[in-house]
Order: sequence, then C-alpha cells, then structure tokens
Amino acid sequence: MTKSRNIALTNHIGHLLFCFSCVIGMLRQTQDKNLLSQKAILKYIGERFAVKLGLPSWYTPEQNAMFLFKQCICIHLDSNLDKFNTLM
Repeated sequence: MTKSRNIALTNHIGHLLFCFSCVIGMLRQTQDKNLLSQKAILKYIGERFAVKLGLPSWYTPEQNAMFLFKQCICIHLDSNLDKFNTLM
C-alpha cells in the first residue's frame, strides 16, 4: 500500500470515528433532555427554529421542524433518511 493510500485510509477512518462520536453525543443529548420519540424531537427542533423560520404563529412546533427539513435541508432530496445519510 502506498503512503498516500495509507493517509487517505487513515483520514477516512478518522472521519468515521468523528461521525460516530457525534451521533453518540446527539443520542446522549436526546436522552438527557428526555427526547425519546420522533414527535418529541420534532417539537424540540421546531421550538428552537420557530422565530428564525418566520412561519405563521398557528404552526405547531412539529410543523416548523418538518418545514425546516423539507425546505431548508438538502432540498434536492425527498426522504428524511436520504437527508440524514447525506449529512453524515
């Protein structure tokens, strides 16, 4: 194996370990905040982005979060799973 290939492999493994630790950290945070369901997480995200999104006040926090996912994050993708995989 060449030196440049070893470096690329090491960088890739480092990236995977970084992503893994980020996901573990996010999962711990959701447990610490007692966010144990999709609905609870959508509510949490929607509450944090409500003002920034500027949506009508009658939108629920869950609707705010879904708008954020659909209109602001990887808008070329339809599936939330595809968006998650792209961001990871």
